[in-house]
Amino acid sequence: MGLAPSVLTLQEIEHLFIAKYRMGPVQQIHVLPGGDNYCYKIVTPEHEVVLKEMSINAMNHPKMEPVVAETLNSAAIPTPRFYQTIDRSYVWELKNKLFHVQQFIPGRVYARHTAPDWLVWDSAELLGQIHEALSQLPPLEDGMGIGWYMSYQSEQTRKSYQHTNDLAEQMGQPLLAADARYRLTLVPWLDQFKFDFERLTRRNTHGDYHAGQLICGEMHIEVVIDLTTACVHPIIWELIRAFTFADPECREGSINLERFKEFINLYLKHGYLTPYDLQMMPYFYFYQLLRSNYIQQYLDADASGKSLALELAIWSTKMCHWFEEHGEFLSEELSRSF
Repeated sequence: MGLAPSVLTLQEIEHLFIAKYRMGPVQQIHVLPGGDNYCYKIVTPEHEVVLKEMSINAMNHPKMEPVVAETLNSAAIPTPRFYQTIDRSYVWELKNKLFHVQQFIPGRVYARHTAPDWLVWDSAELLGQIHEALSQLPPLEDGMGIGWYMSYQSEQTRKSYQHTNDLAEQMGQPLLAADARYRLTLVPWLDQFKFDFERLTRRNTHGDYHAGQLICGEMHIEVVIDLTTACVHPIIWELIRAFTFADPECREGSINLERFKEFINLYLKHGYLTPYDLQMMPYFYFYQLLRSNYIQQYLDADASGKSLALELAIWSTKMCHWFEEHGEFLSEELSRSF
């Protein structure tokens, strides 16, 4: 979705940055594209940094981000350095937003479904390393936990997709309206999915891990970024999502079984999965994709977020078709293979 207007002007950012960090004079400020938060690259004679403006909500945990980053750095997983203000704070609040400053890391970020093979495979192993490293911390905030699961209401989802269908028709988007109607036919599946959260492996994790959160150099990962949503998730969700976001063969809404098994094998060098995790992985991801109304998110998005939101809306519905037909087969194959 598009971003609401920033609460700060560039002039205000320059003044606050100099006052809080004593890093001036500021030579350049510009907005970095992409992401769910405003990020400003600030250049001074001695520093290149990123000022991040974050919403205060249940998903964002920026006060823990420097701690998570330092924990990963201590485990030889590179992350950007965070800077303290002159009063030794990493995070500060203004106008109902939270802010922090971190090191700017140059490099390439790959768009969804464009990761080269080396990045697909390295990102799998890295996710296992992240889970291993973050096990040193006490449990982070709950992400997709039992509270999230129990909050589901099928009638609310039905109304959401019906509203999306009506709105798409009014806006002259017949293909998206058809996708909304298709998703509406799948709502009964949501009531049938049953997950035992006592048996699902849930660990401290990045929270929004995929190849787009990795700044890359030539044939290697430079750093992991955007740890704002670090939390406790069922690891199966982040694992299968990371693969389907990265692998170019998933672009048309399908999963190459052999490539996915290789991805899991590389993850298992440092992570672990139980038989129940493997059995439930396809169903849990299908559940999340179906429960999330990405079509409505596209219809609500402003111009800056339309393109990516449309891509996700169309692709996620293709994935729902694939899981409807192949989810059981994938579950059985994963259970047999590991």
